[in-house]
Amino acid sequence: MKKDAYIDDYALQLFYDIKGPGNVASHTLENSSKEEALKALKQLFALTAWFVGAFYDETIDATSFKEPQKDEHLYQTTAQPSNAEKNLIYIQTADNSSGKFKVYEGNQKVGKTSIDDFAEDNRDNSPYLRNWAQKRINQYMKTSGVPANLEWAELAYRKSDGWWFSDHDVHYVLERSGIKHSQDLTGDEWFETDLATAKKAIKAVKAGKDSKDSLDGVVPQSKIKIVLRPEQQEAVDKTKAGFKSGQKMLWNAKMRFGKTLTALKLIKEEKYKKVLIMTHRPVVNDGWFDDFNKIGMPNAGYVYGSKKQGHKSIKDLEDTQQPYVYFASIQDLAGSEAVGGKVSDKSRDLRHSGTNIRQLY
Repeated sequence: MKKDAYIDDYALQLFYDIKGPGNVASHTLENSSKEEALKALKQLFALTAWFVGAFYDETIDATSFKEPQKDEHLYQTTAQPSNAEKNLIYIQTADNSSGKFKVYEGNQKVGKTSIDDFAEDNRDNSPYLRNWAQKRINQYMKTSGVPANLEWAELAYRKSDGWWFSDHDVHYVLERSGIKHSQDLTGDEWFETDLATAKKAIKAVKAGKDSKDSLDGVVPQSKIKIVLRPEQQEAVDKTKAGFKSGQKMLWNAKMRFGKTLTALKLIKEEKYKKVLIMTHRPVVNDGWFDDFNKIGMPNAGYVYGSKKQGHKSIKDLEDTQQPYVYFASIQDLAGSEAVGGKVSDKSRDLRHSGTNIRQLY
């Protein structure tokens, strides 16, 4: 820039003066004083004034800098927040009355937009809030050509502490509750759920539940109906047909396909009595246990076992005289008789106890 005469020595020195302390702060994590921050702001203002004077037909007095004053409500949790914080959460679906948008069926979008006047009618789902939500929806849904239905709109405001929250906070509650993002739609705002569950998630945030909380106690898990997507049900049907003539089946499925729920649905439909889940990743045990309950395996008479969740051993499961699913890692199976271990090894109860074995990979 200096070589081509785009910048003079004065402006170049300002760049260096601003860059130096910034580099030190970013690499050493040392705290900076208010005076240092104010000095940098003055230098930035002077650099801006130079730029306007050099490239535009205007003049700004570099000495007219005024120290920024703290706004009473700006970026704070207060009962009277700034306009920038006035959000509403809306829930929408796609209108598939034409039959052309089946991919949207069973999905709800949880989004956010801002409102203009806090003094208007801010009751849940009021015409005023719905109007603002509809404006936001029209900005992108009409462009995509997908007709939309606005299902719900309410302020993203928690009265207990004056906190204005975001749609991301609602997303966290849904995710921690086991509600999945849509596999077939782009973006993180679409969820495979119903309107009642999405509204309960907003209620959970307003009740003070953070992203680590689930909807347990807000939406009973027994009320959440799990319906497989067409490609998941197709995997179940093909596996059932394949097991009539063979004993092995491989699912070459992408990430987030929903293999756990799909496998459990297969187990339930085929009424398998003794199921071993074998993996090299013990950490996924929690996911299997959660999905085991969500898809209604206990209601179908199944019990669950693993070293961490449910019954601790195969013997305990056998004693229940109920069909069961046992989760074990490769490490757990290392001492099993089923894989050549010795009777004295730690997993001696994992034995080859049948001839009608089906293997799903």
